[in-house]
Amino acid sequence: MKLRWPVWLIAICLTGIMTAVPACSSSDSDDDSDKSSSTEPVNIKGTHTGTRSNTNGSANISLNFKQSGSMLSGSIHDGSLGNGVISGNVDGDDVEFTTAMNSGGVIVEWVGEAAEDGAKMSGTWSMLTGGTASGDWSVAR
Repeated sequence: MKLRWPVWLIAICLTGIMTAVPACSSSDSDDDSDKSSSTEPVNIKGTHTGTRSNTNGSANISLNFKQSGSMLSGSIHDGSLGNGVISGNVDGDDVEFTTAMNSGGVIVEWVGEAAEDGAKMSGTWSMLTGGTASGDWSVAR
């Protein structure tokens, strides 16, 4: 019986050590998650002109962005849909915004990527209300 006591004690100690090792490695992964935090937003403020297109054709667009940190506001003129307001955000070079057009109840979602200097952007657009169209867009300052 005395021989079993030390074996049992060793088994408990080994179990405790093996349980502690994964805990140590998971704290290292927490450090890695801090490194993947969002980056400074690209500065895209100002007027950008270009086109949005789909299988039905294209329209000239002018996007006038106001930017405060990562938050976007501003105005849009769309050669087909008219005028509207912009609301959205920038995370690094990722740009996401919606435009609410002044007539027709049309709301469009725009998702894209900006160049490092913010002078060019491109991506995809899709109507959330007022239609079902979607396509690509590209603008430059």
